Amino acid sequence: MRHDATVDYEGTYTVTCDLGHTVSAAGPMTCGPDEDLDVTHTCDINTCDKPTINDGTVSPSTATVDYLGTYTVVCDTGHTVSAAGVMTCQEDETLDVTHTCDKTEAPGEEDDGTWVITSTTLHIWIIAQAVIVIGFILGVVTTIVVTNKIARKARADNAQEDNEGIYADMEL
Repeated sequence: MRHDATVDYEGTYTVTCDLGHTVSAAGPMTCGPDEDLDVTHTCDINTCDKPTINDGTVSPSTATVDYLGTYTVVCDTGHTVSAAGVMTCQEDETLDVTHTCDKTEAPGEEDDGTWVITSTTLHIWIIAQAVIVIGFILGVVTTIVVTNKIARKARADNAQEDNEGIYADMEL
């Protein structure tokens, strides 16, 4: 496109913008009697608004991004982003995709929050119970062993004191 051309009185320029840009006003620019254009148009870059994502954070934090700019989503704990990748601003001022943060369901959890016992969740529960029982038993055994060692040490110390007293009497 030529940017240095001239037009005669009442001649017009029509502005056509590159992809991702929009002309600032409708209609042509017309040359007036003073050899100036009646209006001046510009090509403004298109922008996309920052999406609102429940249960997640959108970056950057700016209210808009320019054409071909991107937003990314990081979901809160317990939620998973609906699709991989970024959201890119298109020439029509819309994002190419809008992500959501979906609740991550625990194994066996239904949408309504109730639990369904499956063989997998039952096995996990049994293993967890076994670990708890084994831990309890190890704790009891450790307590008994330590208590016995302390008692034997105390008996040995008492016996040594008794023996020292006997030898002390013999020397007299």
